[in-house]
Amino acid sequence: MTPKTNNWSEELQQQTRDAISEIRVSPYDGNLHFKNSGGCFAFMTIQDLLGGKLSLTDKENGQVFEFADLNELLNAGWAMD
Repeated sequence: MTPKTNNWSEELQQQTRDAISEIRVSPYDGNLHFKNSGGCFAFMTIQDLLGGKLSLTDKENGQVFEFADLNELLNAGWAMD
């Protein structure tokens, strides 16, 4: 379950916005990596980024989280890792 609070700094939230808009993925696996204020970790694929789809896949259990917009993603406690 995704927590409904965001404890990340404004700076990290802006870095997350920038990374998504600029499609900054890891050169090692082609994904953008995220952390959640509740302790979870996830990734967004380059395919989703290029398609404008805000979908995160939990690294531990494969659960997929989909968001209508970037504010919803941030408000759910996610930020780039």
